[in-house]
Amino acid sequence: MNNNVKNLFLFGLVLVLLSGCTIVHPILIEKPFVFSDGETKQIPIKSHPRFAKVYVKNTYIGDAPLKVYTDDAKELIKHMKMEKDGYYPIYGNKKKTFSQPSGIEISWGIIHGWFFDKIPQKRITALLSKAESLYLDKKYEDAIAHCKNVLMIDQDNKDAQKLMAKLVEEQKMALERQRQKEISELLAKANALYSDEKYNGSITQCKRILVLDKSNKDAQKLIVKLLEEQRKAKEWAEKQAEIEHKKKERIRKEKIEKLLDATKREATVKEDLYDFRKTVWGMSRKQVKATEDKKPVSEFDIGLAYKVEIDGKDFLCAYYFLKDKLCTGIYVFVGEHFNDNLYIDDYKELKEILIKKYGSPKTDLGEGWLNDLLKDDRSQWGTAVSMGHLVYGATWDTPTTEISLILRGDNLKISLKLGYESKEFKEGVSQINEKKTLKNF
Repeated sequence: MNNNVKNLFLFGLVLVLLSGCTIVHPILIEKPFVFSDGETKQIPIKSHPRFAKVYVKNTYIGDAPLKVYTDDAKELIKHMKMEKDGYYPIYGNKKKTFSQPSGIEISWGIIHGWFFDKIPQKRITALLSKAESLYLDKKYEDAIAHCKNVLMIDQDNKDAQKLMAKLVEEQKMALERQRQKEISELLAKANALYSDEKYNGSITQCKRILVLDKSNKDAQKLIVKLLEEQRKAKEWAEKQAEIEHKKKERIRKEKIEKLLDATKREATVKEDLYDFRKTVWGMSRKQVKATEDKKPVSEFDIGLAYKVEIDGKDFLCAYYFLKDKLCTGIYVFVGEHFNDNLYIDDYKELKEILIKKYGSPKTDLGEGWLNDLLKDDRSQWGTAVSMGHLVYGATWDTPTTEISLILRGDNLKISLKLGYESKEFKEGVSQINEKKTLKNF
């Protein structure tokens, strides 16, 4: 009886040992091992227990079972080992490239495998408990991270999979709630701006809403209202601009009449005396300075310049000399306008003054369109000038002087110039213009 019990005990022990071998079965590398030089081959690695960590030269390459690529299968095996739950079932070494486990290795694996295989389940239980707690606290990102940790240990864990699905859905719902909240805040801000007649700002908020929800009816309706309000505001602004333009035109004509009266009175005495301001061509630099009642703002090798005022507008007045003889005078408008159309008004005012004084222009460019892009929108003609699309110009002749008035622009900058050039020193004028050009290089 005792022998039977003893045999039964030994038989049971063998069964336990054999079952343990399936739990901690070591690495098996499929043959063949010999490959042609330099050719990369794929080596399947079969391993138990599942998800054991595989290392090559102490570098983690993945969890078993997996496929590894190498140029030298034997060298790979020498440096391969597997680890699970803190023990090493088997690993290669320089003496053997691979082998079936020895009895000692099997026994060692059974003992450690039976003990340490219990740890992952405790770890899974703890992670799931923490994930559930984080889920209840609505800390979805952290809960998802814990579920992922569970699935790294047991990729088929149903509890983690179910909780992950719930968490993903909750995340979607939370994001939707956040989106709806943001839409409500933007809509409230858009309505407030609409009430304050800040239509552009309100439209911007509506556009942001439509980025979040392109079919949002409230934003669409508000944009329609805003566009209608903008249209009405534009019509009102255009009417006001027309009224203001007519007012300025009347004031401008009155100023011209007054200025012409003063010009005529002065001309009766000194009309034939001066060529440019209070000077005549051929004067020296010193003589020209004597005609001005202030110091020049700039002196340079071929001239000098003063700040002057004409009809209430600021100009830079420049005198140019050739061999110390005055040959050219130029007025350059240095004032600034918020509305570029006002530069056109300035040109027309100066032109009317010159017509009253010198008669009809010798040449009159009128409105010289170089590009018709803005031709049909009169409110944008000032912009057209600044872009170089539109040019105004006219010239006059006196017995001693050629006079030119020109308005042009480039790169959104506008230039209004009135030039006087001596006929007698025409060659000198050309030299001066050449010097100006050379300074640009």
